[in-house]
Amino acid sequence: MTFDWRSGGDFVSQTYRYGEEHGNSQRFLDKLINPGNMRGEELAGYLKANQDAMIRVNGNYFPLVGGPTPEYNGYPFTYGPYTLPYGGVFIPGVRATGYDPQGNPTGYAENLGGPGTLTLPYAGSTTWSFTRAFLFPASYLKLREVAFSYDIPSGIVKRIGARSAGLSVYSRNIILWTAARIGVDPEQAYQPAAGVQGSGIQFKQGIERYNVTPWSIPIGFKLNLTF
Repeated sequence: MTFDWRSGGDFVSQTYRYGEEHGNSQRFLDKLINPGNMRGEELAGYLKANQDAMIRVNGNYFPLVGGPTPEYNGYPFTYGPYTLPYGGVFIPGVRATGYDPQGNPTGYAENLGGPGTLTLPYAGSTTWSFTRAFLFPASYLKLREVAFSYDIPSGIVKRIGARSAGLSVYSRNIILWTAARIGVDPEQAYQPAAGVQGSGIQFKQGIERYNVTPWSIPIGFKLNLTF
């Protein structure tokens, strides 16, 4: 049995970055907070009472309130000349109410569902401009290969005129455990890109994009004969 172990490091998943921006990621849907029938001060009080889980950013978890369908109790939002009845979310916390000439905030207001809360379309509310939300631990443990060998008894071997014989069965990619738990192999965290410093293909290490392929477990057989 052959094991591979990696401890430490991080990688960026562009697969999840694009998936969340387009609303195609289950991880994105799982982090949405359903406000139910709560609105205004009732909702603000509920979020404040559970602020560690529903307001504070925790690692790469950025909470949102609302969602894409009536079942998520999403908010109306305006897109161009149209106002859609649901599909809106808001980022719980505070937002700036003004800026000085240097770009520093001059005041803040609650953004917790009450009057003045800024509502966004759910598919455009991800943290697209920076990568913390899509940074995952690269630690993993792999059972890379397993092989079983059987020595055929000498009495049987002599009948075919051989000195010894053995039969082996082997398989690879048996088990993969990752600290990230997002269905991405950290070893696949790279992007092929045309090099600017020479010809050929270079690799951007630590940045995964669409390197998500079905997990295959090949099985092989080997017969060794010594004459």
